[in-house]
Amino acid sequence: MSESRATAMSPEFYQTIGSQIAAVAPAGWTHVAIRYSQVAHVGQPSAIAVLRDGTRVPLPRVPIKVIHALHQLRTASYQPGAGTWFDADVDVCADGRITADFNYDNPPRVEFDPSAYAADLEKFPRAPAVTPAWLADIAAAPTGWHGARWQFDLMPTDANSSVDMVIDATTTAEAHVWAVAIRERLQTGGYAVHAQFDQGEDGRGNATTYEALVVEVGGGYMSIAFFRDLILWTVDVAADDCDAETFQVAARAALAAIEATSNYVLPAQAASAYERTLLGR
Repeated sequence: MSESRATAMSPEFYQTIGSQIAAVAPAGWTHVAIRYSQVAHVGQPSAIAVLRDGTRVPLPRVPIKVIHALHQLRTASYQPGAGTWFDADVDVCADGRITADFNYDNPPRVEFDPSAYAADLEKFPRAPAVTPAWLADIAAAPTGWHGARWQFDLMPTDANSSVDMVIDATTTAEAHVWAVAIRERLQTGGYAVHAQFDQGEDGRGNATTYEALVVEVGGGYMSIAFFRDLILWTVDVAADDCDAETFQVAARAALAAIEATSNYVLPAQAASAYERTLLGR
């Protein structure tokens, strides 16, 4: 890859990436290679630590603050008419050095649903002269039901999302009440909903636990994770997992339950035209 354009990496970005990786890297590490790909609202992260003896150790998880920082960096890197990057290679060294390389014009290393590319071009428009042929071909594919994959941040209406926003994955007592109410509402509507608990980090990098609801949608799923001051709504439903109407009803029911119960909202600019159609917005 080549960082052929200026990429807006702030001091806060470097601090977040460096401190978060240092906190989870194994003993004896020399550097950690982060590989992150994103199209539209879906990001795919991975990280491998290299030890002094050359052993490569995959990290079991990439810290959520690192993922959020990269997600925000991609938005900040957009240049009007020229687009933004698809892949980021970030190398964090134990001595504090951080280097980064970005892919702006080649297909991402990770496969994404075709509908995501049209959504990405809507959010980050490119002039025809700087739109690669492979991207133009995918975006011009026939419209229709292509499935849905997204990760949306739902927040209070007065919240401000930024690169240096503190992400705290703790599920508060109030959010637990919301989770119970949303689960009951969706189950009453006939949906299979399962509560699960997972490990995350609080605002100071300490281990914490968050609650999530997993909603079955045909052969796919929706996940609703409850963080402090943030609800993360993840959808992964392929076109052959269910038909469009089944998904639309389920997604609209989930969003209505979240917004009615918590008063957290989906920002109007977050969803693409295709996604807004699915959600009836």
